[in-house]
Amino acid sequence: GNPPYEPLKEEDIYGRKGRLVCHSITSMPAFLTKSFEELRREDYVNGNKGRHSVVVGGVQTGEASERLRQEAHRQQQELKDAGIESVIWWECEADDTWRPYSDDISRKIEDAYTTQASINVSCNGAEYTIDTTQQCQINNVTNKVRKIRRQTQPTKQVVIWECNTSDTTVKKWRAYPSEINTKIENAHIAKEESVTFVMNGADYTVDLTSSPPEQIREATNKRREMRRNIKTTPQAKPPQEHLIGLLYLILLQVVHRAGLFRFLKVLLYAVIMMNSIRQVLST
Repeated sequence: GNPPYEPLKEEDIYGRKGRLVCHSITSMPAFLTKSFEELRREDYVNGNKGRHSVVVGGVQTGEASERLRQEAHRQQQELKDAGIESVIWWECEADDTWRPYSDDISRKIEDAYTTQASINVSCNGAEYTIDTTQQCQINNVTNKVRKIRRQTQPTKQVVIWECNTSDTTVKKWRAYPSEINTKIENAHIAKEESVTFVMNGADYTVDLTSSPPEQIREATNKRREMRRNIKTTPQAKPPQEHLIGLLYLILLQVVHRAGLFRFLKVLLYAVIMMNSIRQVLST
């Protein structure tokens, strides 16, 4: 900034020994009449991203933001090396809560994030500038600045084999039962030419050499098109989280029906049970 930021030091007006140190940039004489948002807007217009780890208006900038970017990239690469994909979305802080952007806007922000660019987006009838370097959203009319953040969640890929059950031009895809699905996928991975199975009392052969693969009913030689569908789903919560949630619901019912004394008694048993379950799950 101009002048550069430095803490304001003042004598204690109550006559006590020592000096008061004000760390807010708006306490500097040059910026007394300006808000954090106004200073942020000026820095953005002037292309001033700072050389140090600075927080203005609660938004982290400069080298600190770059370190966050590098750390996110490192974590993303570790997941890829481990064969784990992840879902990425962006959120904006509003009214003390984090609200996710739409999928379309999140993709645009993520693309800009990889190139350290700023973009303009329309959301709820308003125009905003998204600064991915300083990780903030700026209202183009009011200059209101809000923090944004990048969120990721590990995912797993599920392979689902499906068969077209329609005899018309409109395709209707139906997934195979899990056991048959696993059998077909294992044959696909092993690069086998075909695999057989029994479904609903009928014998079938899957021709994996045709393109696309085909299901053949042995009795009628009827052929149906197949496809290999890969779906990405969030990782399931650890089993202990489900158990803890279940115990919580049980405790609520006990309090409602039995009263406080019995609740405390059941609570003691529940704590003992929870510790036992965690020990079993950790072994």
